[in-house]
Amino acid sequence: MTLALDRTILLWDPKDPTRLGVDPGTFEALGMQTLCVPYDRLGGDDTVIERIEGSGSEAVVFTRNDDMDGNPPIGPLLARTAMGYTTISAIDPEHQEEQTRACTADFLNQRGIVDLPDLPRERGADRAAPGNGTFSLIFDMEQVGGVRFGLPRILKHIEPLGIRGTFFVTGFIASIYPEVIQRLVAAGHEIALHGNMHEFFTGRSYEDQLHRLSHHLEQMGSFTPIRGANLIYRMDSVTVRAMAAVGISYFVLFRKHHFYRSRYLRPSTRPRRMRTDESREDLILFPVSAETYQGDFREIKAATESAWATALKEGTRHVSILMHPFKDGSLKRMDLTRGIVQYLSKGLGLTSVTLAQCPAPRPLPQTAVRMLYRWDGCPRVEGPGPVSAGTRYWWQPLEYHALRVERLADNLSKAGSPVVLSAAASEGAPVVTVFPEMGAGPFTAVKRDPLCFPMRTARLVARLTARGRNVEVHPPAPMIDTADLVLFHLPRTLGELAVVPGKIVRRLQGFMLSLFDRQAKDSSGPARP
Repeated sequence: MTLALDRTILLWDPKDPTRLGVDPGTFEALGMQTLCVPYDRLGGDDTVIERIEGSGSEAVVFTRNDDMDGNPPIGPLLARTAMGYTTISAIDPEHQEEQTRACTADFLNQRGIVDLPDLPRERGADRAAPGNGTFSLIFDMEQVGGVRFGLPRILKHIEPLGIRGTFFVTGFIASIYPEVIQRLVAAGHEIALHGNMHEFFTGRSYEDQLHRLSHHLEQMGSFTPIRGANLIYRMDSVTVRAMAAVGISYFVLFRKHHFYRSRYLRPSTRPRRMRTDESREDLILFPVSAETYQGDFREIKAATESAWATALKEGTRHVSILMHPFKDGSLKRMDLTRGIVQYLSKGLGLTSVTLAQCPAPRPLPQTAVRMLYRWDGCPRVEGPGPVSAGTRYWWQPLEYHALRVERLADNLSKAGSPVVLSAAASEGAPVVTVFPEMGAGPFTAVKRDPLCFPMRTARLVARLTARGRNVEVHPPAPMIDTADLVLFHLPRTLGELAVVPGKIVRRLQGFMLSLFDRQAKDSSGPARP
């Protein structure tokens, strides 16, 4: 399955033909639709969304990514339309015209040649990892410019250090740059799935998702055996079932370490088993602890330090960092990329491994308690009945839900009740859900918070599941829940405490700016026809 040009639409800005040399007519000659849209209207104009959705297209091609002129908000647009995408964008503003022309030529020819460094003498991925710990660099490859211009710079830096990454590649990119994929495989890097056109799987039927994954796996499997997939923010529980059915071994999800509201949240770095009924073998969920997409060195280093401290505490001794060649391979960010790599390999003394080389967690019995999980990007679940504002504040967001599930799962295991994450409930083993996720059958309610009383909650749940009961973990009484909320959000260190005033000031500044903007719009009166 490759790009269906007749179901793909090019969005071009009126300035693109003269400034970037983009001729919409050449795309129309391929059977594509085109739509002229000022890029400064991409984010807030509902008529643009309606016209894109009304085109019947499944994928969008942008002439600029969100680092180029105007910083077009392509991410929010894709989230609203749930469409696949790529870009023919440059990655360096100072070379925008020439790079866009080169990317456009690759797209129109449906084939491109990239000048990559010579193969490294040593295949670092074949080396055994020393005992200090390991890290995995994960690269998402879905933009033409990232492959053509960013990837050579990244490989030139990491390969001499013996670093081999895991590259999640769209089928479209692989069809245009097959020699690049072959070169990555020959150097010992891992190739894995990223969707045919970076499409959304969320909400599609099981049959549709199975069809898409099967064709994507067949295409990418022509280069090398495929084990993993990255569909972060674009998947649901049906996707996990489909991945298991086609033979995927692992997938990744964000479990980022970052300052959230008033303190650092520290998700687990532990790989976990995910059980479905479509495979005899459990899938492995690998958490992504940090990403470099918009952060500076200080932020990324702090997230990595937090993840590594958690990995040491849990005994996993591994961290995974997500990168993007169209971002991290740009000229303005190469120093940051080098700094992060140096910090991982020299500062922490870790050794690079691909995700396929990471050890899987131990097998779990078929009688293990199943715990339902939530997915990045899935619609918010409200839960049954009215709840207080405080409960909505810190039980519904994914950041808190994942922490509760992880801590409850770990403490249930300590209490002698092994737990496996699950995409869906099934007969044969008790099921545990955490608010706002609810089970479909008869459940016993446990009104305690796994974040604030982890072992007490786990022991009670373990006693119930040992009797074969299904359990729903609910918020406690409103007064207790409010007290738990306040206590949990107190900063734990002087460093966390020092961050809070700055966050308050920035939030006040944002509020004042939005207030001034509204007043300015009100005072300007209605727009002229």
